Amino acid sequence: MGRREAEIHPSQVQKQKEVQVRLGCLSRCDGSAMLVSELGTVVCGVNGPVEAKEREQDPTRVTVNVILHPPSNQQTGPIHRQIERTISGLLASLVQKEANPRCQIQIILQPLESEFCVTPLVNCAILAMLDAGIQMHHVAAGGTVALVENKIEEKQQLDLIGNPTLEDIEKSIGSIHAVFSRTGKLLAVQSDGDFQGHLMDALHKAANSAKPVFNLFQDAVQKRLQTETVNV
Repeated sequence: MGRREAEIHPSQVQKQKEVQVRLGCLSRCDGSAMLVSELGTVVCGVNGPVEAKEREQDPTRVTVNVILHPPSNQQTGPIHRQIERTISGLLASLVQKEANPRCQIQIILQPLESEFCVTPLVNCAILAMLDAGIQMHHVAAGGTVALVENKIEEKQQLDLIGNPTLEDIEKSIGSIHAVFSRTGKLLAVQSDGDFQGHLMDALHKAANSAKPVFNLFQDAVQKRLQTETVNV
């Protein structure tokens, strides 16, 4: 595979209310993606499968290594390591591990803003894996929901907000970041706060929030393939 030229630079991207994605945005990667959303902007590069170092090899399957580079104003800490382990476990469950034994897939995630959350990291990583042609059992997508307390006519009302902004999450009393298969099967979930009996409703709303992401993936891959076909 020849080296890909960068098609877009992170500094050229401005946050949009609708999710925007771009594949093949980095050079020197087997696959790459950029995702711009209300929950933050993320760039991801994927290399592999390549032969892993001997001490890191699994003789029966490929391993997945996720590296999260925090924004320039942050130091790497336990929270970042925990996010790496969470995303690594999820992506490893999607990959056809027996297809490339003794090999490794390296996924490097770079949030471009100081505030970010798990959902765009997961979605951007899956996009980059699709761009790299990584063999997967199935594609997954993440959705986010926030439970916000509003005061209406001196009464407290709880509202579930799908596809919230970071500001919505900051003022929420509970938030969920969940990943689903295309059939709606829950694959992973991270929750914070107290949902006060609204947990199942929040999961259903998160699944509905994830549904349009699959169409976004499909459109991005089709556009990428059409571009490559033109360039051949």
